[in-house]
Amino acid sequence: MKMFWELAAGLITFLSQIAIRIFSTPVNSVASEHAFSVQNLIHTKICDRLHSAQADKLVYMYTNS
Repeated sequence: MKMFWELAAGLITFLSQIAIRIFSTPVNSVASEHAFSVQNLIHTKICDRLHSAQADKLVYMYTNS
């Protein structure tokens, strides 16, 4: 899949840059595992109606505090 986006980079530059970045991210890295666990702390049954921007801000505050 990454090879497809590398070949399509000349046609669809912005989208291909995002896709290459996503497909280059290691799935089981410590940073991604930590981010998912923080998201699970933020998105509980009580707080499941948060907008994504608000949830992102809460995750940022939790991670950097």
